[in-house]
Amino acid sequence: MQSKNTIRVTRITAVIFSLLLITAMAVFALLYSLAGKGDKPTLTKDEIRENIISVTESKRDYRYAAYYLSEYGIPSFDASKFKAAESFFETRSVYEQKPKEELALKTAELFLEYYFDTTDLSDKTLVTDKLLTCFSEATGDKYAVYRTADEYEEYNTDMSGSFVGIGVYVKYSEQDNTITVSSVMENSAALDAGVLAGDCLYAVDGKTLTELGYGAFINAIRGEVGTSVTLTVIRGGEYIDLTAVRKQITEKSVSYSIDAEKIGKVRITAFKQNTAEQFREAIDALEAAGAVGIIFDLRDNPGGYLQTTVDVIDYLVPAGTRIASATRISGEDIYTAKNEHFITVPITVIFNDATASGGELFSAAMRDYAAMGILKCTTVGTNTYSKGVMQSTGTFSDGSTLTLTVGYYNPPSNVNYDGIGVAPDVEVKWSADGDAQLDAAYAEIKKLIEQK
Repeated sequence: MQSKNTIRVTRITAVIFSLLLITAMAVFALLYSLAGKGDKPTLTKDEIRENIISVTESKRDYRYAAYYLSEYGIPSFDASKFKAAESFFETRSVYEQKPKEELALKTAELFLEYYFDTTDLSDKTLVTDKLLTCFSEATGDKYAVYRTADEYEEYNTDMSGSFVGIGVYVKYSEQDNTITVSSVMENSAALDAGVLAGDCLYAVDGKTLTELGYGAFINAIRGEVGTSVTLTVIRGGEYIDLTAVRKQITEKSVSYSIDAEKIGKVRITAFKQNTAEQFREAIDALEAAGAVGIIFDLRDNPGGYLQTTVDVIDYLVPAGTRIASATRISGEDIYTAKNEHFITVPITVIFNDATASGGELFSAAMRDYAAMGILKCTTVGTNTYSKGVMQSTGTFSDGSTLTLTVGYYNPPSNVNYDGIGVAPDVEVKWSADGDAQLDAAYAEIKKLIEQK
């Protein structure tokens, strides 16, 4: 049993302890507030670099690069999301795995150089986006790309070949934070509104690119058919307001024509979701017009979807013909022609150093079919870009994505051309004085026609 004096002392001690606890909690709350909702205080570049040296010298061995980034003092980011990206790279990429510390060092270096001074470091989501952009480069995979949910939506819309908008092709400079119109589509809302190639898009409905960010800015231009959007463009140093009425845009990635000698010409600018359908329509039209030969122009074609490329080639060769193979970590897939339609007329294919990916697969396939005796074909132009690898996209819970190289795809000969390119049978360089490559293609196809 305790005495009254002992009880009194105990109560006084409890009161003092409570006061101290309340004071400590108040101080903690203040520090919590100053640190930005509980996140660690932002260090300077120099402090982060000092931490990098310290962590490097300590020779710590972490399972994830994300742990190193935290130890460096990189502003608060979503470590779980970053680790998920690392796991995707580990399990799917065909590239040699780098040590985690090397990945972390490169990621931190890129972030400090390109984004530290221009990013709201209190925005955890934004910091994570920028770090993953840096991580994609740090992997050494030159085709790796991180996209926010808005950017991925825009990418999918673009690759669908059909969308509601004004009908312009644009170039975005992240460094300058500018969007420039590279070209305006025919019969488009942009053309009707007076938008010109070279215009710098400054604002949409009064909201600037700086206010919205790239993804939201592009999405604001899109909308419902028949609705209006006001674009503020910078042209010749002047700010000009142009109003466009949104239309349903169906991008033409395939165009065709036929001349008086019944030689058809098919231009394929990309392999998008609707390209195969447009390609079949073009071939059907040329056959109905009595084409005796076809020139396929793949110059500046950056590629697109592998399946679309396969579907296009499928319409040219007999069913059962090998089209391509795809080699991944998980094994090999072989693609063969299934469509009963095929062509019998001779062809020429034009390509250049900007013909890449699917454009190269098409070109290489036509070259291989000539060697196999399946088609009569001559290729013309200059060596292609040399991309013989394929990518896969992983999606995070917030809709953002990471695209990585996960395999190699090979033409019918099964000889991969990654890093080598596809060489033409007849080398002809581009000239500003006329179209020497197209002229050569016509000359070559006439030789093939005469051989029939």
